[in-house]
Amino acid sequence: MRQLGKPRWVHYLPLMNGSESGTIRSALSKIAWKLLGKFQCSVTMFHVIERLWAGLCGAPSNWTRLLREEKIDCLVGSSYASERILPALQAAANLGVKTVIVANSWKDIYSKPRVPVTPDLLAVWSENVREDLAAANPQMRPDTLAVAGSLHLERFLHLRNVEGREEFCSRVGLAPSRPFICYTAASPAAVRNEPLVVECLLKAAASCELPGRPQFLLRINPREDGKRFEPLAARYSDLVIQKPLWEWDAESDWNCALPEDTDLWVATAFHSALNVSVCSTVTLEFAALGRPVVNVCFDLPHPLPAMLSNRRFWDADFYREVRQSGYAQAAFTREDLLRLVAEALRSGKPGADPAALLPCREPVDVVVSLVERVLNS
Repeated sequence: MRQLGKPRWVHYLPLMNGSESGTIRSALSKIAWKLLGKFQCSVTMFHVIERLWAGLCGAPSNWTRLLREEKIDCLVGSSYASERILPALQAAANLGVKTVIVANSWKDIYSKPRVPVTPDLLAVWSENVREDLAAANPQMRPDTLAVAGSLHLERFLHLRNVEGREEFCSRVGLAPSRPFICYTAASPAAVRNEPLVVECLLKAAASCELPGRPQFLLRINPREDGKRFEPLAARYSDLVIQKPLWEWDAESDWNCALPEDTDLWVATAFHSALNVSVCSTVTLEFAALGRPVVNVCFDLPHPLPAMLSNRRFWDADFYREVRQSGYAQAAFTREDLLRLVAEALRSGKPGADPAALLPCREPVDVVVSLVERVLNS
């Protein structure tokens, strides 16, 4: 995308990991992308070729049979690029079944900007995201893109049956009488030395630099086993590690929360005093509950190059709505982090109105109306 003159599209993960760098495959990939970047029409051209090929080859028989036997009028999905969902979308397209995709957050758009199978309607997080996705997919008509907020925020915007604090703390191993800070870990592929940041907070709490004797609940990333944090749990009794209840298949790049994890995560965010994290969609979930968020925008033990630093996520174009809203507070140094966390523990209030960050507080109603529009078109 950058070769095509679209500067907003930047890789926020390392381009090659250690096992692929220097291989014939990686070298051929680099040559291919450079060649494609020389042709401004390459995005549209390859989309046309892909559609023709998919139409000729057909779609998996199981999805074709299901859509026909159940007489499906409209297929609604949460991804347009997942290897698990693409066969269903292609089958629907081949059969003329209408399709609606509701992207979970800004991350979906910026991690996979290409839309292989054009749906009848694709709903995204905000107007900024809609404009960016349209620029990356010239084959899509403007009326196929809409703004609908995010369905995954529904449980945070409209709380129901949240587990009580006593029961929750007893289940996860926390003292209900003391506040706890929820630290949500980033993907190990995206950041470096994150355990050092967590230990920075643990040391500050142990030396009484943070008010209220806070505890720490560290929710590891769904795409890891958490071993990098185990030494900290062995040294600090006020640290509890929470493993998300997610289905993860690394080979097919499938990562999805199980139903029981939604209840656990809502209760975790609801009962926490604040969130500390490298910039991510977690900010949205805590904003929906009105909880303070402090984003880690520095590196330990030493500053890293710009394309590896935690700061790059704060400066990223996809995070500009958070910056503009003023909701999350950015910590650019260790001193910033401890000061902002201490202030949040004392006040218990976010830095700005959550409404400034959440463009839609009724995402379900919006999506239902969009599906009705597609069915009636």
